[in-house]
Amino acid sequence: MVSLFIFSELTDRVLLISSAFSMGGVAIWSMHYIGNRGVVLFEGESELQLSYGAGFTITSFFIPIVVLLIAYVVIGGGENPQSWRLIFGGTFAGAAICGMHYLVFSDSRKN
Repeated sequence: MVSLFIFSELTDRVLLISSAFSMGGVAIWSMHYIGNRGVVLFEGESELQLSYGAGFTITSFFIPIVVLLIAYVVIGGGENPQSWRLIFGGTFAGAAICGMHYLVFSDSRKN
């Protein structure tokens, strides 16, 4: 019985981290960069196109993952989460998206 509990707890943590990675890294971050790379400004003039630095780009990948992981932990795993958990979890989820955008736009520049 104890080994089943440990396996279940480990599985829950892996699923929690995996969902933070898929939401923060795959959904939010990659959708943002794929969308922005598809934007052509001023009929494609190369000096007017946006580019991104590697440092902020990599950091902006991990920010939504970490903050969404915090949001998922705050919300908890119960069937009926308390209202304050939903409010704080939703605030953290919004902060993940805003933080990623803030980092990206602070580093975006013209070619």
